[in-house]
Amino acid sequence: MLYKTRISSLLKESNLIKGDIHFSPVSDGMSGAVVLVCNDQYVVKYIHSSLIDDVTMSQCRNEYDFYQQHAGQLDFLPEVIFQTANDDELLLVFKRYEAILPKRWDSTLQQQAMDIYARINSLDYTAYSKSSLWSETELEPGRYSLIESYNNWMQLYNKFPVKLDASVLKEMYDNFYLIAAYADGLPIPNTFCHGDLAQPNFLLDGAKLLVCDWQYTLIGKGISAVAFFCLRGIDLGLKIDRDVLISRYSEALNKYMGIAVTPDILTRYATASEWMIAFRYAAEHMQDSDVDRVVGSYMGMVENYKAIQNYNIKIIPYR
Repeated sequence: MLYKTRISSLLKESNLIKGDIHFSPVSDGMSGAVVLVCNDQYVVKYIHSSLIDDVTMSQCRNEYDFYQQHAGQLDFLPEVIFQTANDDELLLVFKRYEAILPKRWDSTLQQQAMDIYARINSLDYTAYSKSSLWSETELEPGRYSLIESYNNWMQLYNKFPVKLDASVLKEMYDNFYLIAAYADGLPIPNTFCHGDLAQPNFLLDGAKLLVCDWQYTLIGKGISAVAFFCLRGIDLGLKIDRDVLISRYSEALNKYMGIAVTPDILTRYATASEWMIAFRYAAEHMQDSDVDRVVGSYMGMVENYKAIQNYNIKIIPYR
């Protein structure tokens, strides 16, 4: 890999490693970062401006600053052994921790994750620069326009017309922003949010959960991340009891922030958020999937849509 030589040079300059340096692959991060295991002891995350666009580079610098600001203060952060940055690149070196296999994600571990996320929500977002956080609402268009999301679903309908209902997809499209406005108006306060609360971004340090990948921090409603955690878990084949997790999250919000939001209100938001996430993004990732996966995702979306119709929202029927 082109950047191994540069990473090795930075590690030598730090005096962290004096002898031979060898790497094994972990992944090329979704953000464009190069992520490697070093000498079976550390995990290095390297970002260079030539690898990514300016927005992503800014997000990676925000993550770098977040780790620097909270070094040794938050016990759910992985330990940073060394970090360095200049105008074009940055390097984070972490202690190596255990990745969590899907079979390890039992109910107890999932509920621990809810406690940690409420603690994350309790961080004071006014302590961060405006450039490092953005505000998220359900009314924002997302990565691309809503019509593109609808067209992605229609492409799947054209592949499996017997299994999907075009009229239901059109009705969902017509009612998307009406439901988004309902969800955004629920009495749930905005808080500091991690931005990508998925199972792969948790690590184990013995029995303790840690959270990595902090480049997408934002101000928003934390329950949307809980909904995403549930959706991603189901996609990974986990047994998820959403009601239990929402109840635990509700208790933790009260414990760490003094915020009293009932599980019923949180469930309404989570149901709407799960439906919106599925409508916006699921079809994009299933264009090459088999019929069982597509139908499973579609039916889950329809089930949530039917539940939302019971929330006193005047749905516009398809004509």
